[in-house]
Amino acid sequence: CSCSCSGIRGSTAMVTDGSLHRRGKVTTSRHWWQSGRGLSVAVVLVMLGRSTWFSYALVQHHPIRGTLLRRRNRLAPFATLASSTLPCRDVPCVRTEVNTNSRSEELQALVKELAKEAMSLQDPGALVEARLSPQHISSKETLVDTLVLVRDEARRLRCFGIADALRSHLRAKHSVLVQDHVNGSSTWIPEESGDEFDATTGATVRSLARDAMKLACQADCVEATKASVDNVTAEILEHLSEAVSNTKVLHGRQYADVAFALAIAGSDSEELFRRLAKGAAKELERAMGRTPAVVVAQIVERCAVAGIREMDCPALFRLAADALHKDGFPTSSTTLRDLQAGNFSLHSERPLRWLFRHALRQGRRSVTPAHSTSIAKEAVAQLGRHMCGQPKPLILDLGCGFGVGSLGLACANGDEQILAVDASAHCIGYARSIARRWQLHPERMCFVHCGAIAAVNAVTEGYPGPVQWILVNFPTPYASVGGEESGNSHLPRSADSSDFMASGDLLAAVRACLRAKGDGRGALLVQSQCEDVAVTLRMRAEASGWVADMMNDMHGDGRVEPSSQTPAEQWMPRRQLRWRASAGGDSAEGPGWLHASPLPAIAATETESFYQKSGLPVYRIVLRPEE
Repeated sequence: CSCSCSGIRGSTAMVTDGSLHRRGKVTTSRHWWQSGRGLSVAVVLVMLGRSTWFSYALVQHHPIRGTLLRRRNRLAPFATLASSTLPCRDVPCVRTEVNTNSRSEELQALVKELAKEAMSLQDPGALVEARLSPQHISSKETLVDTLVLVRDEARRLRCFGIADALRSHLRAKHSVLVQDHVNGSSTWIPEESGDEFDATTGATVRSLARDAMKLACQADCVEATKASVDNVTAEILEHLSEAVSNTKVLHGRQYADVAFALAIAGSDSEELFRRLAKGAAKELERAMGRTPAVVVAQIVERCAVAGIREMDCPALFRLAADALHKDGFPTSSTTLRDLQAGNFSLHSERPLRWLFRHALRQGRRSVTPAHSTSIAKEAVAQLGRHMCGQPKPLILDLGCGFGVGSLGLACANGDEQILAVDASAHCIGYARSIARRWQLHPERMCFVHCGAIAAVNAVTEGYPGPVQWILVNFPTPYASVGGEESGNSHLPRSADSSDFMASGDLLAAVRACLRAKGDGRGALLVQSQCEDVAVTLRMRAEASGWVADMMNDMHGDGRVEPSSQTPAEQWMPRRQLRWRASAGGDSAEGPGWLHASPLPAIAATETESFYQKSGLPVYRIVLRPEE
């Protein structure tokens, strides 16, 4: 027998009410499967250890199904899955005679024998084909079925090297792709023509992207790293261009992974990310209905982290939304909801969480350049040159991290100019690359690798317009809390350490800047995920000429929305418990503490988004220089 269509073939299938729902090679009718012949086939499949939709369907419609279910409890996981989860095919597909009742014992013995003999050979596929007699090879599909059965037996015996060799043999010689499933079964599908895969070049591309990201994460200078990343980008583009039209270099989630790594590394090549986005879209279209929903979500989320927007590749986001909806992805998911609404982007919840997790894995590496003062002055002068005699308000983001909040402010259609600074070359490189690809004009916003105090002093001395906001978002907390240290060597020792960003010297510089440039309305916004850090900063600020803003119209209703009182039974982090138990451990509750940020929602940083969506508190306060 031979199959008359090119759908998914292999050892799993499902039949329901005569409809041909299949993930395998199955021909059925409405009546024969309820007879003794149908039960015999089910028994054979169960004896061979084939946990198939087909055998489950046969068992469910026979009087002695309970006995078979007890014999092979591997069928149980399929009982809760509905036939509607599988695509319906209109073209019938004929099953080969490999697993017929007359040869089941012979085939089972042969499979075990071949699997054991193949363990000592480098080419087990050739051995299997040589040992099979003509009676077992009535067609190519019969041969492929048998090879898949041998491979499954090798997997059962935990000979995974042999299983991998057989998978490679099936693809190289028979143009067949094999997919393993968690229940121990496998399916196979003919490889589409014009769908060849260049594994060597693909491995090279992925390796280059990973190396570029590692280099950027350890960088101390943005410019030097940018030159290396540009060389890697050009090499990857060359590999992608050299691939012939019918050859793929990457497949599956690899397009999104490469885009993620290169964006984190600071690549700003629009052509490269356009190709990667189109490649990811083609993979979603090719594997529609077969790619797990969680993988689809990961692809579109990592592409968003890479700065790919819906306007850059509409097909990618449309296909992802369709795939998640058809696969029954939870409607409560913000990814699906934003995709359907057409506003999925870097500032959505899940992409920000990917970025937050990446930041956690990198530790704390911040090296302030020796010439921070001159760098900051040059950036301030660049912003001032494009005002055309009309001073515009400035937002100064100190410790901007990956710049997500500043990028959001730039997209909020305001007229403010933005100066975002950070001591991490890695973070600034990512933010700059996104800003260039999004075509955010450098005369409106600027990302600078320099120290916070140098940036504040440069604004005080050289910025021609008023300063509206100075932001201190989530400074790296210090290790000492309540007389105990966390033991994390990446953290500053205490609030008095020279490497703690929100130091007394910074507060003094910010106060002088707002008194000179604040125009009576400028303010300092402090946000932290640690209660002790927020309370300590407020206490020190109020002791040195600052007052908490309690009357400013932050929400358009003439009042500041205070933070709610923390219930006594609410879970609190261990650090917060140590702080409150220590002498003088005040709480961040009551007048002055804000429940919500006064900035637009799109200006939320990756840290702020993570803590808010996780139900954890964020402590905020707005401070103004005392008159």
